[in-house]
Amino acid sequence: MPKFKVVHTDPKLHPLNTELMDSLEGVDAFVIPLAGVLEEFVAFADGADAILNADFRLTANLIATLHRCRVISRIGTGVDNIDVPSATAMGIAVA
Repeated sequence: MPKFKVVHTDPKLHPLNTELMDSLEGVDAFVIPLAGVLEEFVAFADGADAILNADFRLTANLIATLHRCRVISRIGTGVDNIDVPSATAMGIAVA
């Protein structure tokens, strides 16, 4: 069983290349690709150690469900679609 659960919110918009997937597998992580819809995030993000996010809106309510998460990594520029103060309050780094 993999050690880390990583949820990728926008895999069609920003697919992970083989090198990135190999790096994640190398640290015993598995990636759950989502379709960028709210219902999927709610169903699969609980228990995630990390979130890879591009354009999906991560609100305070969604971030509050991330009890195990330690990092939200934004693919692209800016973090205007991530409630950074809420993540910080939960001890989640945003990069």
